[in-house]
Amino acid sequence: MNAQRVFVTENSEKFIDMEPDKPSSELGKKKIRKFDESQKDVSDVIIVVRSFKFYVLKKYLASQSSFFKSLFIENRSVSNKREIALPGIDPDDFHYFLEVLYGESAIDDSNLEEVLFLADKLDSPIAKRKCEEFLLEKSKKTLEEKQQLAIISTMRYMQVKCLNNYLGFFVHCNPIAPSDKWSIQTKLEWTVVGANQNDAIITFDYCYEESEGCGSNNFLEWEKMEKEYLVDGNLPVEAKVTIIKTTGFEKQKIRKFDESQKEVSDVILVVKDTKFCVSKMCLASQSAFFKSLFVGNTTFFHNPAITLPGIDPDDFHYFLEVLYGESAIYDSTVEGVLFLADMMDSPTAKRRCEEFLLKESKKTFKTKSQITSRYLLDNWNSTCAISNANLKIKQFVLKHSFQKVTSLSMVVKRDYNHLDFYIYCEPIAPSDKWSIQTKLELKVVSRNQNHVIKTLDYCYEKSEGRGFLNFLEWEKMEKEYMVDGNLTVEAKVTIIETTGLGKKKIREFDESQKDVSDVNLVVRNTKFYASKSHLADRSIFFKALFFGKSSESKESEVILNGVDPNDFQYFLEVLYGESDIDDSTVEGILMVADKYETPMVVRKCTDFLLNSSKKSLNKKLDLAVNYNLEELKEERVSEYNTIAVGNLQKSNKSFFGKLFQR
Repeated sequence: MNAQRVFVTENSEKFIDMEPDKPSSELGKKKIRKFDESQKDVSDVIIVVRSFKFYVLKKYLASQSSFFKSLFIENRSVSNKREIALPGIDPDDFHYFLEVLYGESAIDDSNLEEVLFLADKLDSPIAKRKCEEFLLEKSKKTLEEKQQLAIISTMRYMQVKCLNNYLGFFVHCNPIAPSDKWSIQTKLEWTVVGANQNDAIITFDYCYEESEGCGSNNFLEWEKMEKEYLVDGNLPVEAKVTIIKTTGFEKQKIRKFDESQKEVSDVILVVKDTKFCVSKMCLASQSAFFKSLFVGNTTFFHNPAITLPGIDPDDFHYFLEVLYGESAIYDSTVEGVLFLADMMDSPTAKRRCEEFLLKESKKTFKTKSQITSRYLLDNWNSTCAISNANLKIKQFVLKHSFQKVTSLSMVVKRDYNHLDFYIYCEPIAPSDKWSIQTKLELKVVSRNQNHVIKTLDYCYEKSEGRGFLNFLEWEKMEKEYMVDGNLTVEAKVTIIETTGLGKKKIREFDESQKDVSDVNLVVRNTKFYASKSHLADRSIFFKALFFGKSSESKESEVILNGVDPNDFQYFLEVLYGESDIDDSTVEGILMVADKYETPMVVRKCTDFLLNSSKKSLNKKLDLAVNYNLEELKEERVSEYNTIAVGNLQKSNKSFFGKLFQR
């Protein structure tokens, strides 16, 4: 059966598998990152696979793979060798595997199986997890292929097969990291979808207590299945799993900080009875608390083990995972991580918690508001301050999507016998003198469509609230506008003009980073403190500058000409892993990335322009031509080909001239 098939996971999310018209391997997958001799100066070992040489860092691979840790750190006879040969491996497969270890999105259906094989062979949980995520979320492989790969990576999977002239249908359960004794109480529903709505359905209650499959050997007669359910060789099937109760499970830790990481760490943090092996400089660059602890503090800097009192070990583990770049924030962990991010003054972790609460969290609005108020999260635009403890208003509807230049909050409260309603404005990163000219429209929604609406033109020039102190009589509001104790209000803010406002900087590269940096880059009158190795690893220009024979290679301060400081700030943020590209910054970032030969940043800008940008087709083409973005050019040509011939005369001639500069 070479068919489109559907299976439903325990969350009832449908995954549809379609065989591609042409396998990706036939098209030749492009390499994203180089590991050739050009990386010699920022590497300390050469791995030889057949006749290909890969220039890499021992400690980095050791932190990602138990095999490499054993090879480079525990095996003294090998650890000092400059070249090491790995037999029985394909060079292309190893290249993609390395790209995954180095953080690139290098997995697709053409190399998934090979990368997963190496992740298993070289014992790399990180690469294995990324393969699993791709297989579940993006892969277009057939169900049979997914099943085989799922068995390799111990994932749950669905199995359909022919058994003694019957269709057998099973759901296998291979739980990830359970305790010694565990159980999953489930309600299973198997469906073979009929062409005439005559679905074949079987339900069953079952408790999994070991890794096994549960189902029916005789689900449907094979001949009947072929006659009544198979359509053009396709058989749609579904397996719905409802998890009733689980025991012996806890949230899976993504990354280890135990004694297995001791060789690639330089300090042990003790939380209650749990030891965390970590890097001082990594923590110091992410947290003001750890910076004060490890940098310039001789008492603690040379101490191999430090005790941190009053902290929960699980919360601290997830907090460390966030600092180390993992996606470890969920509704079950966000409050614990946010508590530690606030306590240890970590803007990066705090910002990621805020982004999660804004975009992904399923917590109630009330709970989110309480969390954001407690930790003073700046970007929580719809936080409603209610000063009267007895106020019955429970519901607020904010219809307007506010611009990024400012943080706006809606305030509704009781003031004696009236309802007060106003808008607070706190701009993000303003200059000393700023203004926001606005038109405010405040509305209390009526069940009978007789809404109360008041408008106001106002220019904010300081952080303040503006609106109406006596918007509506309290008694009238209760009688005519409140429904079941709920009051619906709306605030529409139109920003007419702004002055003195700029895009907020996500990450600091100022003198506060001096202790964790080894070079000072001067752009006009602005100084940026950074790491030579980090810049050299991603930029051909900086690699030549810092590790070449130029006079600047030994300098601690280097002047960069022809670059705008703001553009360079956003460029560095992207280089350091922040998601800072938008339509207001992409052009400046591209200019800097092109000037300093930084393929990773150019690629991220291209992805943004292809998938997220709202810029015009003509503007995108300008950027594609100016910076030789071939993938973007191809996309624009594809869009051009959809333009009707009758519209050609109305089109911009310069646009078509640029289009064919290829």
